[in-house]
Amino acid sequence: MMKDKKIVCPLLLNNETYLPDTIDLLNDKEAINYWLPCLEEMAKKFVNKVPYLYPHDKTALERAKYSWEKFHDLIERIKYNPQQFKPLSIRTLLEFNEDNLRKNNFDDPWLLQKEKETIAAFTQYEDRISYVDSVEDFYLKWEELSKGLVAGNLFDWGAKAIADILEECNGFSLMHAMQKIQQRPWFHDDLDRWISKLEVLENSCNVL
Repeated sequence: MMKDKKIVCPLLLNNETYLPDTIDLLNDKEAINYWLPCLEEMAKKFVNKVPYLYPHDKTALERAKYSWEKFHDLIERIKYNPQQFKPLSIRTLLEFNEDNLRKNNFDDPWLLQKEKETIAAFTQYEDRISYVDSVEDFYLKWEELSKGLVAGNLFDWGAKAIADILEECNGFSLMHAMQKIQQRPWFHDDLDRWISKLEVLENSCNVL
């Protein structure tokens, strides 16, 4: 399906064995049944957004439809025989879609959308930082920072629940996204252990 190029953080304990995927779609029937139509719908939405994102590009809609057809064809082939696509994860499917769009001259397909979201985010930045600074408890402060990062990634990953809300609500904010985060413990949750280390180690810089 695609070359699995791993770009890894040099601070990882073992970058040779590191695998960024938490869900193996080949071995999780429930997950693959959820994610295939979800990602297909995401790709389809881009086609519908093209007139808004590329109002002055006369060929954009045609190229977007062609990109969608390629992605749709991939999804259908996966449904027929998923075992021929290894590795198969949410990440590899997203990467295929991004590579496919780039090949059709969509280098940064959501640039206009991201620019608008960035402008909106900066209007909330000062209040957010002030709130985090006001949290006196060491543990709660770092938990709040971590939740903010998770909420921000909901936008980057195009979580379906967030995408649906964005379609309906122009005033959707980081605080709204944070309310959508599932209650802890998360799927992979080392937060308590990490914060405990922060409390006893004298670090000038920490990586999340």
